[in-house]
Amino acid sequence: SVSGCHSSPNSTPPHSVTPPQNSPQPAAPAFLPTHPLSFLPKESAIGPRRPSANVIYSFTAPSNITIPIRMERTAHRRSSGQRSQRNGSAYKIVMAEGEWRNSMEVYVFTSQTITNIYAGVGARTWAVSEVIANKQQKATQAQALRIGSMGLLYCSETHELTTPFIVESRPDVNAPVGNIWPPPDVWHFPFRITPLGSPARRLSNTQLALLPSVATSGRQWHNILFIRSDFAFQPSTISDEDWEYLYTNLQHA
Repeated sequence: SVSGCHSSPNSTPPHSVTPPQNSPQPAAPAFLPTHPLSFLPKESAIGPRRPSANVIYSFTAPSNITIPIRMERTAHRRSSGQRSQRNGSAYKIVMAEGEWRNSMEVYVFTSQTITNIYAGVGARTWAVSEVIANKQQKATQAQALRIGSMGLLYCSETHELTTPFIVESRPDVNAPVGNIWPPPDVWHFPFRITPLGSPARRLSNTQLALLPSVATSGRQWHNILFIRSDFAFQPSTISDEDWEYLYTNLQHA
């Protein structure tokens, strides 16, 4: 992740944030089974043998559709007509109706300063630090980054997400760069980007908590968008609604 020690005088947070739209949900795809159990692998995504009731678990089905499911605890009655008394517990799996989403992958790269984000966006190039580049399997992960992939930049100095972009070249794992960001650091695995926004437009942690997937899954936003620098070149899976929210608020004014 690109790092440095200065702040840009032109860096200002956005004045307004467009809230996520409550668009009507499309009908569930025809391939979904009536009984979700028949759709899960034997060692399934439902987790422990005694899962938490009413927690939404999700797995990815064919056609890149993420389908949330929920565990519900059901009580057994001793016999018909008697006062309700639980004699044991069982769990059933139900579809979280209306909560399936078309999903997509996005790569988040983290910088220690907003100054270095401005520099990378201005040069239409991104790269990672030597510490990150030297991590096990990182070169392999970098080489798997495809042209046309979508990316975002996160500033750990300001705790803000900014600047969506399109990947325009494969990372070069053999050509470090040293002429974009302040010396003496050299940066590794550089690749070309086309920015779709400006570092002047940002989303704070509070605003990121409004991601639609936060509401539908119950997860924290940072468990949806992987912002840790050591997750560079590892994609986050988000919904189409998440991307609409992010792009609407971060695109060029």
